[in-house]
Amino acid sequence: MSINRYKDIILSDALLGPIEGSFGSVPMCSDCALNLSAAPTSIHHATQGDFVGEANLSLPLQRNNVHLRRLITLMRTTDEVRRIL
Repeated sequence: MSINRYKDIILSDALLGPIEGSFGSVPMCSDCALNLSAAPTSIHHATQGDFVGEANLSLPLQRNNVHLRRLITLMRTTDEVRRIL
């Protein structure tokens, strides 16, 4: 592959458009108070067709929220769990 061809690909609108579209004022995983989803943009794009993704539809976020809520419930109701955690 020539350098010019590589540059054309890297600087193409087809590549830069979605990247630019995923930044800006849209809340990202790093903005979340929980910051547990660890859902890369590729998962959001594959499941939702959007590089940013909708948090309510994010399967990794839903899964982690279930675990976190269970841990919080156990900590509130079980002395042994509170000591361990």
